[in-house]
Amino acid sequence: MIRDIPQARFLAVIPYYVYCFASVALAYIDNDPAQCTPTTYTMITPSPHAEPYAVTKQGQQVTTYIPQYAVCNPDYTDCTTAYETSTYAWCSTRMPCYGRECTITACNQMVTFSHTQSYHLNSVLCASAGNCNVYGTNIYAPSPTIHTYVVPVHTYYAASYLEYSGHENPPITVEECIEVQPGLPMCSEHVEMWEEHYVVHTDVEIIPVTVHTYCPEATKLPHGTEVIHVTGPTTLTFLTEVKRTTLSTESLTSKAPIMKDSW
Repeated sequence: MIRDIPQARFLAVIPYYVYCFASVALAYIDNDPAQCTPTTYTMITPSPHAEPYAVTKQGQQVTTYIPQYAVCNPDYTDCTTAYETSTYAWCSTRMPCYGRECTITACNQMVTFSHTQSYHLNSVLCASAGNCNVYGTNIYAPSPTIHTYVVPVHTYYAASYLEYSGHENPPITVEECIEVQPGLPMCSEHVEMWEEHYVVHTDVEIIPVTVHTYCPEATKLPHGTEVIHVTGPTTLTFLTEVKRTTLSTESLTSKAPIMKDSW
């Protein structure tokens, strides 16, 4: 039979059982909070034949060993693999990237969040009459000529998961790839800092206005640089103008390269 648990004691043990409801029930029965084990997100086997270990929290430092090469005796009956050590902070989530959903496993994992496609004009010289290869296609040239063709350009924008999710203006890695031949891209990469700022535009509209005023007696009325003499009761009509000011805000993004690789 499950016995009653005092309210104060119940509140005291809640933090132990956030992620393991079943263990909480057993702990209540047996009065043993140690039965609630930490949440295991995944198990990592750092290298072949190594003992797997548990990842129990976001940002946990994990170590893996990446095989680089093997050293063998002359008859290849005994080989030893050399490993490179990789240590990184483990993060686990899913997020939108490049029109799909990406699985994140490392806090410094690069996330491609945008992509654009444009075009570049290129040309090739067909130096003599005959078949000429123009962007992967044989074209017959009756005489020496220059052929101009369109080359696709793909640009990818990426940032590390930690900076992308936590910083307002993270450094952006830009990779630009030109397809020098169909299916054969040549890429360059550089890093930019993006900064969003706002520009306020002021628009002034001048509106003409007709004014009617009644003067009951003789008087002098200033009007611009002139003075109007009124000799008796009369109604005056004159034109003036009103300025109407409208403010609008525009959001702009400035991009400044901070590192660039050559083609």
